[in-house]
Amino acid sequence: MEKNLNKIRRKNAKLYPIYKMFSWDLLFFYSIEFLFYTITKKVTASEILVINGFYLLFRIIMQIPAVAITDFLGKKKSIVLGNIMLIFYMLGLIYIPGAIGIILANLIFSLGYDIKTIAETNLLYDSVSTKGGEGLYSKLDAKGRKPILHIRRNSFINSRIFIRNK
Repeated sequence: MEKNLNKIRRKNAKLYPIYKMFSWDLLFFYSIEFLFYTITKKVTASEILVINGFYLLFRIIMQIPAVAITDFLGKKKSIVLGNIMLIFYMLGLIYIPGAIGIILANLIFSLGYDIKTIAETNLLYDSVSTKGGEGLYSKLDAKGRKPILHIRRNSFINSRIFIRNK
């Protein structure tokens, strides 16, 4: 039993950086989202700022229910629920018209993303806590963030080069 549990923990420790890299790429998502709002939903840039303000407020408010849901369901089911809520967010963006629809979709997104991020970090910490504890957790978390941070840095540098050569 213990041997099997350690095998699962090692597998989780190897998969987490890959999962984190792909689920953290919101920089690319924001530019596409802005274009989607302005072109498809006919929302102005000032309305997008108001919508983003509501989103940040929702992220703060949804922390408490997200923790309660994660504690009730468990970490694994919470990650699945969080990802399902992100799917409903996308469907809401597609099918609910106008700025109010986007705000309602952001409410779903806030809760789903909060559930997902809380459960992910807790699952990783629990997976590695018996094999080196916090030091290993920090290394794995940083390993998952590293590729996307390199992409962001390179995007910034490339945009500066493009502006300079224009």
